[in-house]
Amino acid sequence: MDIELFRKQYDFELDQRNTIAASTNLPILGLTIIGSALSLIIVGYKYSITFQSIAFTSLVSLCALLMLWTMYYIVRSLIGYTYEKIPASKIMLEHFNELKIWQSNNGGDDAKATKDFNDYIQSRLSEAADNNSVNNIKRGSFIHGATITVAFAFIFLVLSSPFYVYQKTIKNNPVYQVKIIQTNPNIVKENIMTTSNDNKPTDTPAAAPAKVVPVAKPTGPSNVRFKGNADLGKIQTKDSGSSGKGT
Repeated sequence: MDIELFRKQYDFELDQRNTIAASTNLPILGLTIIGSALSLIIVGYKYSITFQSIAFTSLVSLCALLMLWTMYYIVRSLIGYTYEKIPASKIMLEHFNELKIWQSNNGGDDAKATKDFNDYIQSRLSEAADNNSVNNIKRGSFIHGATITVAFAFIFLVLSSPFYVYQKTIKNNPVYQVKIIQTNPNIVKENIMTTSNDNKPTDTPAAAPAKVVPVAKPTGPSNVRFKGNADLGKIQTKDSGSSGKGT
């Protein structure tokens, strides 16, 4: 059989592994958005024993349950899988030299050693590809389940939002009556006159002006220190040429 077919399958399964790992971003992003909105409406809603409150509680409970289910799917798609790869090039080269020595000692030649080595590579590639394929299928199924559950969680969030909006905007808010009590203006006037007569100004010596203390000249804030590429501290000049290195 053609060894190129095994190599392509092996490369495809390894690439699929990276694709599946990246596809978890979508349900994770959905969980973040739905969780933030769900927390807001759960905390802000005023619960009571009414049909609207019971319906709202049921919908947000289903949404939270689906979010937990989504998290389970995401975790199962990331944990518990062992992938395989072919041995390192140095190890395979040593094995090829061992095959040549063995064929030379048993009446064979380098052509037979090459054939044995190709059979060995095909066997390793097929084993790794089959193992990685099973893992990718399982992980893909969990990612698909996470996408479906997070979509249903979003639907229940949308269904519960009208109850929250109705309570906050449409339902009449309680009206509070405020009474302003006015005091007798004559009593206030008498109090003011009495206060002004009792508190007569007395002659007191003026306080001496405070001594002005000279303030030191400000030096400004210190430089900000950070760790990073050493090239960030270099200054580019015209003499540095096209290399872009500072002096």
